[in-house]
Amino acid sequence: MARERDERDMLNYTFKEYKGSKVLELSGTLTSSTIESFRDIVINVVERENLIINMESITFITSSGMNTIIDLSIFAKENGRRIIILWPGEDLMKMAEEFGVYHHLIFADSLDLAAMKIKYFT
Repeated sequence: MARERDERDMLNYTFKEYKGSKVLELSGTLTSSTIESFRDIVINVVERENLIINMESITFITSSGMNTIIDLSIFAKENGRRIIILWPGEDLMKMAEEFGVYHHLIFADSLDLAAMKIKYFT
């Protein structure tokens, strides 16, 4: 199904801390029109520290958004960091399954579990 680009193609974010971990809370869409700023934000953080990305308020994700998440997870791992995907939506989980990329991604369904996975994987 084709989707026209419009004002709904926006990505908003805020940062929070949870048990010593940086949390990036996203809302909006993760599409070709928003991935560049998303990539810049995430790279800026994971060059210095691990990151939990709260996907709970992502309303739409495209394959380009998914590929960006995969690329960023690989970048983080290559730099001794980890990205934890918190509360991924059904679209993201379905894409991860279809793309066969679970081995590149770390998922969590609670902040406590995300914080624990950061300690475990780093």
